[in-house]
Amino acid sequence: MVMDVKSRKQGTSIVVTIPAEFHIPENTIFEPKILEDGTLQFVPKLEEFPDIWNDSPEDLKRFNEMIGNFDDGAAFGREDVEY
Repeated sequence: MVMDVKSRKQGTSIVVTIPAEFHIPENTIFEPKILEDGTLQFVPKLEEFPDIWNDSPEDLKRFNEMIGNFDDGAAFGREDVEY
């Protein structure tokens, strides 16, 4: 199916209408990109993940214990490998 959509100015922005046939839910958040060939790409941001990388190890340990995840002290994978 080939269809054309037209951009229009709304305030200081340019708006392109998404056809209803695409069934995009209202209030969907997109990350816009301009590709090297000039293609406009809008990637939906499906879920925001919490910034756990800045949490203290003690907080992470308490959270894991709260949900029943206990550290048994065993190394998994290659965590214990020396290079």
